[in-house]
Amino acid sequence: MLSNPLPPLLEIYKVTEDSFKIAKRAIKTQNPKERPRLLQRTDISIYPVDEAEHLIEKSQKKAEKLFVLAMWVDFDRFVRTYLLEKGQTLKTTVSPTTLGDSMYQHFRQQIEYWRTEELLDALQEGLFQSDSNKKLIGNAKGLLKHRNWLAHKNPDNKPVDKIPRPQSAYDTLNAIINVLLLNL
Repeated sequence: MLSNPLPPLLEIYKVTEDSFKIAKRAIKTQNPKERPRLLQRTDISIYPVDEAEHLIEKSQKKAEKLFVLAMWVDFDRFVRTYLLEKGQTLKTTVSPTTLGDSMYQHFRQQIEYWRTEELLDALQEGLFQSDSNKKLIGNAKGLLKHRNWLAHKNPDNKPVDKIPRPQSAYDTLNAIINVLLLNL
C-alpha cells in the first residue's frame, strides 16, 4: 500500500525551522545568567553574537536546500514505486501469462534507469493533461532542475533563477502525489 512520504518530512522541516528561530533568540539574549544556560553544550556558544547569527542563517539556508533535495528523493522513489504497482497489470492482462511476467520483469528492471524527466513526461501524457496539472508537472520540472544543480553543482549549468522554498516544493510534489494516490 502506497502512502505519501512527504508530510512527515514537512513536519521535520517545520521543527528544524523552529529550532533555528530559537537558536537566533538564544544568541541574542542579553541576560548574563540566561545566555550561558540557553547555549550550554552548544558549539555556537563560543562565537560572538553577530558571527553566531551569520552561522545560523547560513545553516538555515543550507538546511532548506537539503530539505528540498530530500523531498525530491522521496517523491522520485514514490513515483517509481507507483509506476511499478501500475505495471503489475502486465502480469495479468498480457496473454500468455509467461509473456506478461517477462514483460513486467523487464519493466521492473528498466524503470530504475529512466531519467526523472521521462517519468514526469509519462505522468503528464497519461494522467496530468489538464492545464492546472500540466502546470504542476512544469513546476516539478523546475524543482528537478534545482535538484540536479544542488546534487551535481555542475559549473556549466547555471543554477535556477528562483530557489524553491521547502514549503513550495512540498506543495507541488504533494499535489502530484495526491493525484497519483487518487488514481491507484
